[in-house]
Amino acid sequence: MSSIKHSGDSVRAYLRDIGRIPLLEHEEEILLGRKVQRLMEIKGIETEMEIQSQDDLAGVLGIAVKDLKRQLREGEKAKDKMVTANLRLVVSVAKKYTKRNMELLDIIQEGTIGLVRGVEKFDPGRGYKFSTYAYWWIRQGITRAIAEKSRAIRLPIHVTENLNKLKKAQRELSQINGEMPTVFQLADYLDFTVDEIKDLMCKSRQPTSLEIKIGENRDTALIDLLEDETQLPEMLLERQSVKDTIREIIYELPEMQAAVIRMRYGIGEEVLEPMSMTAIGQVLNMSRDRVRTLENKAMRTICQQSDNLSEYL
Repeated sequence: MSSIKHSGDSVRAYLRDIGRIPLLEHEEEILLGRKVQRLMEIKGIETEMEIQSQDDLAGVLGIAVKDLKRQLREGEKAKDKMVTANLRLVVSVAKKYTKRNMELLDIIQEGTIGLVRGVEKFDPGRGYKFSTYAYWWIRQGITRAIAEKSRAIRLPIHVTENLNKLKKAQRELSQINGEMPTVFQLADYLDFTVDEIKDLMCKSRQPTSLEIKIGENRDTALIDLLEDETQLPEMLLERQSVKDTIREIIYELPEMQAAVIRMRYGIGEEVLEPMSMTAIGQVLNMSRDRVRTLENKAMRTICQQSDNLSEYL
């Protein structure tokens, strides 16, 4: 009970401390982000070329050593400021995962690691608000940590003991014969049946099912916490930007074109997710080619009215 109280006190103290840190204006994010970008660029060159001294690094960059030191110093300071100014966002995301068999402070720590990565990857030139971009990295840091903690399958004690015997036998027979033992040799050495050896070998490399239930109430599938590696934050934000722009213009389209676009892009409460042309055709009682024609006409209208969509559509 005292440990729980201590944990609660620690969280309150942490929240009180970060609550005093002022948030950044968008212009500040851009300025600081550029300095961090320069820092990461310099570090990337240093690592890639395996440069050992600042004199050599400054020479490669074509700048004075004092300017190199200033850029590094300003970059680190900007990075720290962006991280600390967004710690409240980490807490906000972390609170959504408090029933996942991890202490809140541990979840916050993992989210902060994700935030740092987000600061390092942020490109202020793309026009995104940093908090929107950082959310993805924070969530990824938290969900990956939870997934790692839940990954191991706990085997019965007697199975674990037999697995240890099997590994020991494999080492000993390998040393004796100079090669990996066969299943039959292991069975004879351990006085097990061949089927028992095969079963143990399967258990020793059994993967975790992505459907395994984790969390305090065993109500969350592991797969639900894993990020899709192909869905980088830039792609997600661009997709959302496209949908937002379409949503603003869609009311100016003819009724049938608007219906097709809503279903294609998953826009509106009645559309749960984007639909294929075939599915739309079935709903609207028309051919797939007719759906394509309506979509193309609608998108031409939308692109004419929104310059920022032309590079995506």
